[in-house]
Amino acid sequence: MAEAVDVAALGLEGAVSLRSTSPHRLRLYTGDGAAAVEQLEIVTAERVSPAKFVWVHAQNERDHGLHEKVARAGAWVELDGIGPKTAEFHLQCVGFLAAQGLLRRTLA
Repeated sequence: MAEAVDVAALGLEGAVSLRSTSPHRLRLYTGDGAAAVEQLEIVTAERVSPAKFVWVHAQNERDHGLHEKVARAGAWVELDGIGPKTAEFHLQCVGFLAAQGLLRRTLA
């Protein structure tokens, strides 16, 4: 995967200005699935490929349907912060995405 750009550092507008000509991924930090979907819509409305979008902290969203929606759109779903207390849910998330044929859009 190409180097990622921290959208928190650039701001969404600055990151979107990278457009499809940049090899960088857009790392959007939100644990809320609704916010991730909204950010993805903004990015794609600006003609940035969804494949450049990385939803960081996606494990904070409990609704697997939103994980699927973002991954199916072509974006990356990053499940981080794996530890003894969270491992079971991470496995559920990865298992769900794998069952949907979306493991290729999953980062853990």
